[in-house]
Order: sequence, then C-alpha cells, then structure tokens
Amino acid sequence: MASLEFEHLRNPETEYRARKTAEKLSENTHLLANEPSLAMYRLQEHVRRSLPVMIETRQDCIQLNSVLQGGCYDTDLAHGAIQGILKSEETVSNIKEHLKNAIFFRQQLLFEEKKRLRSKKSTSVYKRFSSQISSSGNEVNREGTGRPVSMPPGTLKQ
Repeated sequence: MASLEFEHLRNPETEYRARKTAEKLSENTHLLANEPSLAMYRLQEHVRRSLPVMIETRQDCIQLNSVLQGGCYDTDLAHGAIQGILKSEETVSNIKEHLKNAIFFRQQLLFEEKKRLRSKKSTSVYKRFSSQISSSGNEVNREGTGRPVSMPPGTLKQ
C-alpha cells in the first residue's frame, strides 16, 4: 500500500540520477580504500606487528638448528664407537681366551709349587737322612759337598 502512495513521486530521471550517484559513491569508496599510499600504510602496520614475532621465531629456529647439529654430531660419534666395538669383538674374544689360559696355567704352577713344598715338608729328617746314606753303610753324602763323608761304624743302624 505504501508503494502506491509514492508511485506518483517516482520519476525515471530521478531514479537514474540516484543510481548513478550511488555507483560513483561506491566507486570512490573503493578507490579510496585501495589507494596505493593506504596500501603501503597497511603493509607497514602489518610488518610492524608481524616482524618481532618473525625475528623471535627465526632466532629460535637457529638455536634449535645448532642443538640439532650437536645431537647429530654426538650420534655420529656414538655410531662410530659402536662400529669400532663390533669390529673388535674377535680381538676381545681372543684376549679372553688367552686370559683364561693364563689363569689356568698360573693355577697349575701354584698347584705344582704347593705340591712340591708339601712333599719337602712331609719328609721327615730320618727319611732324608736315610736317603743320603750310601751303599757302604758308613758313608753319608752331605748336601752341597757332593762327596761321601765317613762315619764311625755302628753309628747308623740299618
């Protein structure tokens, strides 16, 4: 109903001018919003807000890169050490076998030495003395001289 009341006020000429004015106003607003100096200002504001964060992130990346390189270096060294250990496995097993043999031989030597000392201690003076008596019965071979010494007859009983 309202449109019927204002229908007599409608003029095609006025409508055309209003439409043209709205288009020009829209175009001017668009040009003003996209003017190069305004674009540069917006870029400057963006850079001013974003640059400190970007610099901090870059410094963090550089620091993390150096830590990562150190870790890679350590890993390479550890890998080389493990490879060296794996290569020396045969040598270590040979050393182990030689040590076992050396311990065994040392134990044998100690056993023989104890056995020899026990046999010396267990022989009595009379047994040693009787072994030194020569076949004649009255001659005694003293240790260290290598010649028999005559003893008076009847001192030794057989």
